[in-house]
Amino acid sequence: MSIASKRSVLAFFGVLAALTVVGSSAFASDVTCSNLDMVWHDPQTGAILRSDPYVCGSDLCGGYRCKEGNEISPACYNATECPAACAGECVYIPTAQLDCPTLCESAGCGVVMTWYKRKTLLRSEPYECTLDACAGYRCLDGNEISPACYSATECARACKGGTCVDIRSLQAGDCNAGLCSTN
Repeated sequence: MSIASKRSVLAFFGVLAALTVVGSSAFASDVTCSNLDMVWHDPQTGAILRSDPYVCGSDLCGGYRCKEGNEISPACYNATECPAACAGECVYIPTAQLDCPTLCESAGCGVVMTWYKRKTLLRSEPYECTLDACAGYRCLDGNEISPACYSATECARACKGGTCVDIRSLQAGDCNAGLCSTN
């Protein structure tokens, strides 16, 4: 084999190796879950300190994370720690990364009831429409629903950037699906 042929073969394998590395890392990376957030809570008060969209493919956890509703914990647990620390589902991240879209979709449409003091988020909980006792309207803004239950007029005044949602009408049909389609 001539030197030129050897260089061509080496160049081919170099390009092939580069494509393999790029292809394998692109498989799972950059999958950001639009309805699943990594949330840091204050250990004493439970208030949310920070919340970021969860990026499944770039998660470096080699163990388990706790997923509750549309929140996933920043803590990385081993197989025995996670069940003791988690009230939700323990997700084994290396396996979940093989199918990030399924992990993202498992959070539902991600509607959460949020409590604010001025503009500071104090608390956020997954919202379950079927259990809501509100006999009026709530304000839905993005994936956040207000804890206040309004009359139609009050909601129209209070809900400037969102949509007034008639809770009883939603509950008469498929409540969570109706809410997710509004979101």
